[in-house]
Amino acid sequence: MLTAYDEETAAILSKTALDFILVGDSVLQVKYGFCSTQQTEVRGIPVMDIMVKHTRQVKRGAKEKHVVADMPFGSYDNAKKALSNAGKLISAGADSVKLEGGVEVAYIVAYLKRNGIKVMGHLGYTPQKSSLRAYGRDVKEIRKLVEDSLYLQNAGAFAVVLEMVFAEVAAVVTESLNIPTIGIGSGPFTRGQVLVIDDILGLTIFPNKKPKLVKRFLTGNENPNNPENIKKAAENFIMAVKNGDYPMPWHYHQLYEKVSMIELLNLKRQYGRLF
Repeated sequence: MLTAYDEETAAILSKTALDFILVGDSVLQVKYGFCSTQQTEVRGIPVMDIMVKHTRQVKRGAKEKHVVADMPFGSYDNAKKALSNAGKLISAGADSVKLEGGVEVAYIVAYLKRNGIKVMGHLGYTPQKSSLRAYGRDVKEIRKLVEDSLYLQNAGAFAVVLEMVFAEVAAVVTESLNIPTIGIGSGPFTRGQVLVIDDILGLTIFPNKKPKLVKRFLTGNENPNNPENIKKAAENFIMAVKNGDYPMPWHYHQLYEKVSMIELLNLKRQYGRLF
């Protein structure tokens, strides 16, 4: 899965073997210059309207692909509000929506599914809600991640994104579920991977240190704005994921001594085959 925010990029990605194209709320950072996704408006325009606009553009360019649209900050505070806003994204062309959170949003996931809307979950680092760090650093956090993922699955989510979850913990969560996990900075044991399109093209300028998970999928002399090179970068990403060449250990966090292997194995036995 890769992000896209406009028709032209979506059209290029539609010619690849990507399973999903994500209209991420990261558009606020990539295209509008904000430092976070915790925004409710852009120059007086509601962020919900911004997401609808970009979803419509992406679907125009990728009619045959499954387009996932992020539910932006503040758009799913309750079930009825979530249904209204998710409906706008679906009407704009989204095939499903993605929202952040675990047990606290499971009832919203179930409500959306009952009303015919497919939902992808998002756990670990949730940019709309939590602080930037790796998640699953102790037994309590691991249990919460597994239990939250099970709540989402039981509520009807068709997949769950795991962002910046320790790799060994992402493996436990993945084994606990019957639905696929999609990792970003969470190691090689998830069922799939997702990255931001500008990151794989090397276009992102980071104000501080570049995140571990970021990898450019073009060589230094290839123009990242050339349509053929955009397609090439996407295909390189897909191939690297399939071949096990991405992510490598330097792209994600590992537990090491934070949780003993005995504790981790016990959690695997408890959750990995029981549900």
